[in-house]
Amino acid sequence: MTRALIVYESMYGTNEDIPTAIVDGVRSAGAAADLVPVSEAPNAIPSDVSLLIVGGPNHATGLSTPSSRLSAAQQTDEPLVTGDRGLREWFEELQPPIAEVAAAPYDTRLAKPRFLRWLDRASRGIDKRMRSRGLHVVVNAEHFFVQSAEGPLKGGELARARRWGEALATYVTAARPVAEQT
Repeated sequence: MTRALIVYESMYGTNEDIPTAIVDGVRSAGAAADLVPVSEAPNAIPSDVSLLIVGGPNHATGLSTPSSRLSAAQQTDEPLVTGDRGLREWFEELQPPIAEVAAAPYDTRLAKPRFLRWLDRASRGIDKRMRSRGLHVVVNAEHFFVQSAEGPLKGGELARARRWGEALATYVTAARPVAEQT
């Protein structure tokens, strides 16, 4: 059986809604799935995980840094959803997987102004780090759009995230030999 691990980073909670929808999609395809904020993510991929999905918001057109998270924290009265540890730091600590693990990156980005859609590169950083850690990236990064840095999501994005999660789980399950699925 396919088991997925979804690791996410979120500042204000918008990027918490996307991975929750992805998990729903993975589970609807019949796979087990665990959702973990990056602050609680393991430094080694569990041996029974066959699909790793990782995503986060764009910060200054890339992955968050300690200074960009500090800036985000100063823009709200609430604590940041995933705290001080970002995806960049998690990937630095992540041990290469023991077995082949399919991987899929995603990010959240501003819908407007339109030119920012193509400048934001968090997913590129995630993809690059996945590959450097020996993960097998099976799809191009998916991009989910927010109306502003603090949200809300653009209409239809949760349904799209759910469908994406379902498609990923279906693909990974079909790609694994039957002997491995038991």
